[in-house]
Amino acid sequence: MAPWKRPKLGQWLKPEAIEQWDLIAVSTQDRMSRNDLQFMAFVQKIMDWGKNLIIIDDPSFDILSPEGRMIAYAKATMATKELERITKRIMDSQQYLREKGFYGGGWLPAGYIPVLDAASAHKTLQGEGYFSPILRNVAMNFLGAPRYSISQAVRELREQEIPSWSAYVRENQLGSVSMRADQESSAWHVTPLKRMLMSPTMAGIQIHKGKPVEDHDTGEYKLFTDTAHLSYGEWSAVLEILKGKEKKTTRERGDAALLSTVSACGNCLGPQYRNRDTVHSRGKVYRYDHYRCRGKTQHYGEKCEYKSKIDSEFFEEFFTDTIKDRFADHKEYEKVTIAGEDHAAEIADVEKRITRLRRQFEAGDWDDEEDEYRERLKTLKARKKALGEKPSVPAKVEIRETGRGWLDVWNGMKQGERRQYLLDNHVKILVFHPALTGMEEMGVVVHLGNLQELAKTAGVAGADTDDWVTVSYNVPPHWTKPALLDDPDMAKVVEAQFGSTKIPKSLYETGIIQQPAPKGVQVTSQLA
Repeated sequence: MAPWKRPKLGQWLKPEAIEQWDLIAVSTQDRMSRNDLQFMAFVQKIMDWGKNLIIIDDPSFDILSPEGRMIAYAKATMATKELERITKRIMDSQQYLREKGFYGGGWLPAGYIPVLDAASAHKTLQGEGYFSPILRNVAMNFLGAPRYSISQAVRELREQEIPSWSAYVRENQLGSVSMRADQESSAWHVTPLKRMLMSPTMAGIQIHKGKPVEDHDTGEYKLFTDTAHLSYGEWSAVLEILKGKEKKTTRERGDAALLSTVSACGNCLGPQYRNRDTVHSRGKVYRYDHYRCRGKTQHYGEKCEYKSKIDSEFFEEFFTDTIKDRFADHKEYEKVTIAGEDHAAEIADVEKRITRLRRQFEAGDWDDEEDEYRERLKTLKARKKALGEKPSVPAKVEIRETGRGWLDVWNGMKQGERRQYLLDNHVKILVFHPALTGMEEMGVVVHLGNLQELAKTAGVAGADTDDWVTVSYNVPPHWTKPALLDDPDMAKVVEAQFGSTKIPKSLYETGIIQQPAPKGVQVTSQLA
């Protein structure tokens, strides 16, 4: 540090304090500075101020003569060289500790504490008994629940009154944390938690200057602990999920249209959007609010001739009443994925290292060390083969009760959150033009998607929920229940009343109807 930046000395070097002293006395020259350029710059300031500098253990030190300044500079250079040697020894020591997987001091990665290794007399990092399970539980929630978010994790940690890592370290005097973490409050926040979960230290990987440390011989990542919060595969999966959430830069407005893009046109399968129009005619103002198809999606190779349009208020009320009727007395359930054991991420990582190593060889970086290159390549290939031979345990999907009433959850959501909930659970709605249904008004078919599975788990409507999951309004009955046409007499009634037994192709393409069409019944996009 430059002399004028030192807290105690610096206050005497300010313009208002210079006249209060005549000389500065220092025990040894290197106590003033081990940087030769900073030292001579300080000497120049002393001379400009008309002051003097005395080195107590060197009576011959003299900055007032050219010869004395030359000798002083030579001694300052020697001090700089000594600083460089000290710095190198420290860096070599730190590098040795990193390569051996020991803890060399400094900030503590989240959830780890130093423990003395009796055999080596060095410290290693081990998962801290209280905090390590907490971080693991938060990370695994991202693998298990598709709608889990960093914000939700922060809320839960705060509700449980769990202190942040930096606060926990300070309170228990476990060590030091990074300067950035030390400045954070005791409460959890989104950015610090996200930074922890995305750090390679979650998988016990050594990092230096923010990057994973690789073994020079094998090319594998260096591990600093055998009690990591996550396996490499688990951490990689969490990392991909968090990166995927980063890409979602658009944010839903609080009043986002509930069924926008959830519903689609039954004719062309183009998404429906909510449109609010104001028309001025003959001195009057008319306001219209509809969900409608834009007619631009050429799903069947031609422009949509029967664009669907339905009143927004009626449409949203009909849909909301439908799901409330289905879930009125039931608990909320959600799909939870239990992570298996998959080494695909590690294999992909080794393949990247092999590719990088080969490119380095082709660029001539290994010209003088070709044997070492071949040995490292051999090691990486062996690592890839060993990972490929390890057993793979597939992930399991379970449907679990969240402990909350479904309607309470629904009512507590903002409009945009409700819409995302419907999209996440693959709820599908098709709106049909009257010309296709043979009715006077728009027709609607609703399919509750994954909510059907949740309903079965909750015991809704017994074991069979096909009738429960598909709701129709103002469409011919055989569209949602093709089996009606298996009865010849019913088929005649349908054809007499609606002019046709055709079934819209869109109902099959969206998966709303999965039963095969009765023999002789035409499934087509040409209904009118």
